[in-house]
Amino acid sequence: MSKRGLHDPLALEIARDLEGRGFPTDVEEILAKFRPAADDTARDALRAALRAESRKQYEQIVQNIRQLVTIIEQLTAAQPRQRAVDIRREITARADELRRRGVRDPVTRAEKEIAERLGHASGPSLNRWLRRHR
Repeated sequence: MSKRGLHDPLALEIARDLEGRGFPTDVEEILAKFRPAADDTARDALRAALRAESRKQYEQIVQNIRQLVTIIEQLTAAQPRQRAVDIRREITARADELRRRGVRDPVTRAEKEIAERLGHASGPSLNRWLRRHR
């Protein structure tokens, strides 16, 4: 019998009496017989529940991402005309600024700068894209 945790004299007396009658008084020893089966079952049930919940959350996240991708695709597909107008306006403003500085061929220079910023190969490729999306 482990008496380290017992400080109460009455509890010690009861424990000695039970031990004298042949009853095991070590509660940890008794519980140890039942713990592995109960712990494994509870652990397996908890893992299964967590897997099911994680799967639901994963599927919900994937569904949300798919919806967002669809919305973004729809928005970008619907807006090339407006985007072309905005780019054309930006080219005009930049060309005016370059013209005031006295730069030669300001429109071509503005198209080249903006094309580089937007990821087009060159000013003429941006110009072709703008003509296609008038």
